[in-house]
Amino acid sequence: MRRLLVGLLIVAGFLTAIGEVAYLMWYLGPVAFPVSAVAAAVINVLLVRAAQPVTSRPGLPLAAWGIGFAGCLFTGPGGDILLPVAWQTPLLLVAGVVPAGIALARWRRSPIVS
Repeated sequence: MRRLLVGLLIVAGFLTAIGEVAYLMWYLGPVAFPVSAVAAAVINVLLVRAAQPVTSRPGLPLAAWGIGFAGCLFTGPGGDILLPVAWQTPLLLVAGVVPAGIALARWRRSPIVS
């Protein structure tokens, strides 16, 4: 059961990266509003925290998110670009990795209670 849950968290991490890339260039009126960067920060922390009691490697969903993000950096078969060269792309990367990395660091520093 634990392996199934870890697998679902990994798939969720990968799929959320793709969904967040899809909504990265969202506009609120005439202003670019990267709502997916905020979503990446919250969702990745939740994925890491959900994996902590289940596995000894709770960074797996974050790694899957990174693989999904990296996959979106490449062009598609028709030359389509999912992540443009704009300020939103590094913002999504930082917002997706840094808060979840802090959550991982706190988990690693916490004393083991049995």
